[in-house]
Amino acid sequence: MVLLRFLIGTCLGSFCCVAAERLPKGGSLLFPRSHCSICQTPLAWYELIPLLSFFWQKARCRHCQGKIPARCFWAELAGGLLLASYPLTTHSLHGLLWLFLSLALALTDCFYLVLEPKLFYPGAVFLSLYYFASGGQVYWLSLLYCLLLAGLCYLFLREKLGTGDLLLLLTWSFWLPLQRFALVLLVACCAGLIAFFFNALLHRQQKELPFIPFLTFGLWLVLLH
Repeated sequence: MVLLRFLIGTCLGSFCCVAAERLPKGGSLLFPRSHCSICQTPLAWYELIPLLSFFWQKARCRHCQGKIPARCFWAELAGGLLLASYPLTTHSLHGLLWLFLSLALALTDCFYLVLEPKLFYPGAVFLSLYYFASGGQVYWLSLLYCLLLAGLCYLFLREKLGTGDLLLLLTWSFWLPLQRFALVLLVACCAGLIAFFFNALLHRQQKELPFIPFLTFGLWLVLLH
């Protein structure tokens, strides 16, 4: 059962990757069909098997031998791990949808350093409606502290933390008790610092570090407990 969930999750992760790549550029999720980003050749079904196709083809397009971006592999793996690790119950559906929306937003942040509105706003509205329809409560204290944090960041860290990150946190604060919300932030900040120092050790020049992936990682850990 866990293996089946992992396989389904890899497919969802692949879909999140497609959405993250196409929507910010005004593309469609359905057309054109999946193709090589270099030679534009449509991919056969056996080139679309999550994770396995990446290894079978040695991360190369079989038509032009162009390199397949590793982000496709990591997106599929992340989707598989999310679905395989998350407990499936009637009450957990909101959290699961929340995580996959966050994964798509995290990928968009990695690709373009933006909070994609075509994903964020419809997703936030849908999750809010589902949350309230299923009897979820609003955590006003979390929202209050998040507003205070957003104000301080806007005043003193305006160029360090994007407004998209703050908008995302404001939305999340509705759905998390203050202690869990603070834990998400703590995990995200620690993970971000580790990534920053790791890049520095490898002498990688990176002016901006996408923060939504670290927030998504923190959210995943918090929702698992």
